[in-house]
Amino acid sequence: MMRSPSFRLLLVVARSIHVDTLFKKLLDSNVIEEIGLHAQEAYPAEACGVLVREGDGLRSIRFENIQDKLHAIDPERFPRTSKTAYNMNTLKLHKLWENKTLEVIYHSHVEFGAYFSDEDHAGALTPDTGEPVFPGVDYLVLSLMEQKPAAVGLFRFSKESGRYDSVDGVDLSE
Repeated sequence: MMRSPSFRLLLVVARSIHVDTLFKKLLDSNVIEEIGLHAQEAYPAEACGVLVREGDGLRSIRFENIQDKLHAIDPERFPRTSKTAYNMNTLKLHKLWENKTLEVIYHSHVEFGAYFSDEDHAGALTPDTGEPVFPGVDYLVLSLMEQKPAAVGLFRFSKESGRYDSVDGVDLSE
């Protein structure tokens, strides 16, 4: 994904107005651009992956979206396809959680906004306690419209609301 001059200007403006420390770090690095490229390559499926801390920076690690495989095996339990859902290899994700500093789990929304859906909440919270599956890990959603990154939002668990609330975001459309 090539950054157009207006995209660069948008990121410069965004850096100056966004106050969340992690979101500023994301804007200052190239990870949003990497996630946008991943989303474009995965289209029409949702892309998914994680951001891990490496030194002072963040590194993106792509995951395969296994939703279509799960849907093929058990369509009643997994009624959605990869166009409207993502599912990551949970064994690989838990191993990363144990061995790396996991900062963010990301996925894209294809032809929908950068919001944290009810389905996203269901996957991020334990069904028995309603607590985060990965405490302290934020979620990032990148919206892809007409195969182009359109917006990105960062979501963090709030004990007050018992949900992942939006903490920052930016419109990426030109």
